[in-house]
Amino acid sequence: MSMMFVPTLEFLGKLYCDRDFVYLAGAEHAAVINDKVNYKIFKYDIGVYYVRNINGGVSTYFGSEYDDYHSCYQLTCDEKVVEVPELVQLVSEGIDSFNFKNYFINVLTNDDYETHWEVINKAGGEQITFNYDGYAVHQNGRVFVREYDAVIGLEEDLTVRWRVECDNSQATGFRRSRFFADSYLIYVSFREEPSSKKPWPGDTVNVVCLDTGNIIWSYTFDNPVMSVMHHNNSIVVGTDVHGFILDAATGDMTLQFASPYNIMDMKPVYIDGDYQGQIRSESRLWTDGHYLYFTGSSGNQLHIYTMDGCLFSGPHQIPQGYRFEAKKQCFYLNGKSYIPVSTDDQAFNLVDFGVVIIDPLSLTPETSITLEAGPERALVHQVHDKKTESYQLKMTVDEAAGNARDDLIRYAEIEVKRIAARFGDQRWTNKEKNKKFNGQIQLTITGSAVMKQTCQKMLDILVERVHLWAKESDIDAGNRKESIKVTWEWLTK
Repeated sequence: MSMMFVPTLEFLGKLYCDRDFVYLAGAEHAAVINDKVNYKIFKYDIGVYYVRNINGGVSTYFGSEYDDYHSCYQLTCDEKVVEVPELVQLVSEGIDSFNFKNYFINVLTNDDYETHWEVINKAGGEQITFNYDGYAVHQNGRVFVREYDAVIGLEEDLTVRWRVECDNSQATGFRRSRFFADSYLIYVSFREEPSSKKPWPGDTVNVVCLDTGNIIWSYTFDNPVMSVMHHNNSIVVGTDVHGFILDAATGDMTLQFASPYNIMDMKPVYIDGDYQGQIRSESRLWTDGHYLYFTGSSGNQLHIYTMDGCLFSGPHQIPQGYRFEAKKQCFYLNGKSYIPVSTDDQAFNLVDFGVVIIDPLSLTPETSITLEAGPERALVHQVHDKKTESYQLKMTVDEAAGNARDDLIRYAEIEVKRIAARFGDQRWTNKEKNKKFNGQIQLTITGSAVMKQTCQKMLDILVERVHLWAKESDIDAGNRKESIKVTWEWLTK
């Protein structure tokens, strides 16, 4: 395995690593990808999941709502699930509790998403309230407040030490337009919010000292910054025209090379003969320390460079139906690189997600992206009469595979959701909508009696999960009269 594309059950926003597992921080199920690149589902139910790294160990929380977690689980080395209830009170989406020197701090959020800090002095027990409208960051033994338009450095008594004005841009490619790394705060100053198609001036990358709040250095580029990251002692910056590496301590440029998207994507746009600017590539430059990876939404291609900026391999096309997104963070965990992707078809916005997993030590210039095969499956279109049609998904369990149960459940849920989104009535445009589709999807599985016993409970949960997903996603039958209705049957071989 050099480059494998693995479909996932939901959007991958963040990954955590623990021993030989990479945890998928999803909201609807609990799963890991192990060192053999097997997608292991270890908690699969109706509810809300949350993953958190506490004291070097990864824990998965489960509950009925984001602010009501009642179970906590950890995965052991032999892939057994252990319940750890004593950790539950440490986490929820609306409160962040932590210890800092002489204080115990609760970061609270109300229904209007306004945030404040309740602080208890451990020595005297007195309570103090700070009106910090943001969440806490621990970095280099200090605590910082990350507000929407500023970052605040705190003294040891939690009063303001310094404040740096820097917007939290949500534009394409800039979910990480400001972040902490080593002894720095790194942020991008935008000349213009990068969502316009007008010609943009260059942006500035700033590196701030965490101790003083002073800017150590700034570098203004000739073109808009599309991505920025920190790696070891370097700042890696990508624009539509070039890739750059700068020394983190001094700002000196150590590498500049041409972006592969410069010619392909920098195309002028005219409306009624008037120049409107240039379409941007939504590109991203990222490194795992072994190679430099350039991705872009346009063309959905991956280009791989050596660390001296020379093209090593590519372009590599990701599987049809998916796209790279600059705003999704890449990760290097347990010796492998992970690049999350999502659908390029609006109709499957709530269905199709995945991750390209790269083993940089086994890459060769001839390596291509291999799509994970998954279980054998086929779609059958069933016509009942002139007005009524339904669909059947046939799947055969590959029981020789070491991950047979989890692969079956994962692909069954993905494929059933694809059928509903493809042929049903929904909020997004789906070109294949079938107005005769009555919403009924029959899942027919062929496998052994022993495997049926292993999968039966999860298949019942799968039906509930899909029904809830369809309701919450406003996906109904193509005839707009009925709800999505999933049933399953098992044929013993």
